Amino acid sequence: MGNMNKCAETDMPDGLGKAIGIFLVIATLLASLPQVLKLLKAKSSEGVAPLTLCLITTFSGTNLASAIVVKWRQFQACRQVPPDNPGLPPTGAACFWYLLDVQQQISSALVFGTLLMLVVYYPPHNTRNERALALFTLTLVLILCALSCVLSSGHGRSCSQSALAYAQGVGVLSATCAFTAYVPQIVDTWRVRGAGALSPLFLAIQVCGCLLVVYNQVIVNKDPPPVRPSTSVPHRHPS
Repeated sequence: MGNMNKCAETDMPDGLGKAIGIFLVIATLLASLPQVLKLLKAKSSEGVAPLTLCLITTFSGTNLASAIVVKWRQFQACRQVPPDNPGLPPTGAACFWYLLDVQQQISSALVFGTLLMLVVYYPPHNTRNERALALFTLTLVLILCALSCVLSSGHGRSCSQSALAYAQGVGVLSATCAFTAYVPQIVDTWRVRGAGALSPLFLAIQVCGCLLVVYNQVIVNKDPPPVRPSTSVPHRHPS
């Protein structure tokens, strides 16, 4: 376990890694379009399980919270003048490339949070309880990310044992959400005997996207385990 509690490495992605990173950021933002369009056209969220979206939104948010902790030194370095020593963390414009995986995680949290709000806006999931659950989920994600910033900021706190332990704990929550996220959707689809407003194209895009995210985080960015273990899970569920 000792080698798991570390901050992210400072290797700059190569050309392929940069291309994959940019593609993932753009694709994450666009991947939800089939689902959004289907919801807007149907003016109904029947067939889409709000609890699944709550779990996926929490999954995305906890991944982001972990990434904030393990990449905090890179966030700090981004505010400095680019160094002459190539062994130091990337700064300035170079941070754009190094933090592409974080940008993808931010995009993912925004996309699923937006989808969640859209689902509880339309019937039949526009009930008070389901809207309260959606609000709780979004608030939880904001609190977890804020705690990551608080634990990492300040002199001597960056990559401290307490911050890394927090990232590990958040990673456990992330993995739990990933393993259970699609159970409510399967149950809901079975109950209504159809997909309703659920977009199969959206799910297919998520399968491919999750595989690329795993490759980007594990191979290209070499993110430590607090960020990446649960990211490899979601592609198993839609099938």
